[in-house]
Amino acid sequence: MVRAQMWIFGIVVTALLTAPALFAHLAVTKTMPEADASVAPPSAVQVWFTQSPELSVSALSLKHDNMAVAIGDVTAGEDNSLVAEVGDTLASGSYTVEWRTAGDDGHVLRGEFAFQVSDAAADR
Repeated sequence: MVRAQMWIFGIVVTALLTAPALFAHLAVTKTMPEADASVAPPSAVQVWFTQSPELSVSALSLKHDNMAVAIGDVTAGEDNSLVAEVGDTLASGSYTVEWRTAGDDGHVLRGEFAFQVSDAAADR
């Protein structure tokens, strides 16, 4: 009986110790431009993650006034990031970057962040 209880206890402890790894989705660690920042027109948008993003399911898009803004192809950047070049100089206003990718667990996640392009920021 004691042996069976120890066996069950061992299984429960193992399950509890490995559960966080099973549910560890990737998360955003930083963005460029920074979320909610007022910046000069950026030459690229970049998102860093806690894990290496899966490029085959990854996407970045840029919107201004709910209209798509042309950006380059999404590539893997350094330090677990996705990056896309911005083709034309962005006009002043509010922009939203939407991202999609998957991490080590294969779950596809989406998110977004906003920033402002300001002529005043360009003069700094």
